[in-house]
Formats: sequence, structure tokens, C-alpha cells
Amino acid sequence: VKKEDVNLKKLVLEILDAYKTKIEAKKIQLDVQIDDVKINTDIRLIDEMLRNLIDNAIKYNKENGKITINLTEKLFLISDTGIGIKKENQSRIFERFFMEDKARSKENGGTGLGLAIVKHIIETLGYKIEVNSKVNVGTKFIIYFN
Repeated sequence: VKKEDVNLKKLVLEILDAYKTKIEAKKIQLDVQIDDVKINTDIRLIDEMLRNLIDNAIKYNKENGKITINLTEKLFLISDTGIGIKKENQSRIFERFFMEDKARSKENGGTGLGLAIVKHIIETLGYKIEVNSKVNVGTKFIIYFN
């Protein structure tokens, strides 16, 4: 882990810009509230973590859905209006290769590794993650930076 000062606001905006085409293709509405946050962390790891979470929010969202992103000194929150995760599977979503709906994941290009990578990065950086999801309503992830 190579720590340096990272401008999270700039990083999140760059990632959203990189996904702009995918977001527009699905007509997803973005609600982004980002504070000017700088934290001392590993830029490579946090970039990968944020990309996985944002990618999932787009990939598993509905056409004309919504993604909400909040960033403060304490946390990063991302929620979507997508397919959601069954209650009984929520404890397994961070397992490698676990896919709730294999057919849909294949259709979206999922490998079942994204959230396992996110979990590994969160543990490596000493953060905490919370997930809240309802089938056909959406999913919310909150990352706490201690």
C-alpha cells in the first residue's frame, strides 16, 4: 500500500466522466453531492474500488434509473434504482465469483469479482462497508473512511 494525498472529489468526477457514455446509454439520472475531500490513501486501490462500485451501479441499474452519490470527509455513499440483491444473498455478494443471477451477470459482462475486490480493498485500507438492498428497488453501499 502506497499512501499519498488523494483528491477524492476529482477522482469520482473523473470516473463518472469515463462512464458517461454508459450512463447516457441507459438514460440514468445522476444525483451527485460531493464535498471537496482529500484523504491520505492508496490512489490505485481507491480508484479501483470506486470504479467497481460505480460500474455495478450502472450495470445493474434499470433503464431511466437513478444513481445517487454522496461524498463527505467520513464516507462515500452510492445508491442505485437497479435490480437489487435478495436478503439471503447479501452476506455472500463479497465472495469471489458469487453472482446472484448468473444469466443477468453474463449478459452485463459480470465476472463475480467486482465486489470481492471492493471488499479486499476496504479491508486493506482499513475502511468499513455497509450494504442495504431490496429486490427491484435498488442497492446502497456506504464506505466509511474511519
